[in-house]
Amino acid sequence: MATVNTLTSRDLGTIGPPMVGSEFKVVDEDGNELPKGEEGELLIRGPQVMQGYWQRPEATAEVIDADGWFRGGAG
Repeated sequence: MATVNTLTSRDLGTIGPPMVGSEFKVVDEDGNELPKGEEGELLIRGPQVMQGYWQRPEATAEVIDADGWFRGGAG
């Protein structure tokens, strides 16, 4: 879990604020960070994100970049 909606932070239609140590950003097809409210691909980085697929470096490289951002897929 990387986000949480609590009774005091609930915002319907959202995934909730990031948990401590979690980072999120939304990027376009070229990897450029988009402003809040824009649609794109969600990237996440933090201690709860896997380091990679066991003994599958090619598969890992497809979803985790050199800076440790996990590619969540386009929205």
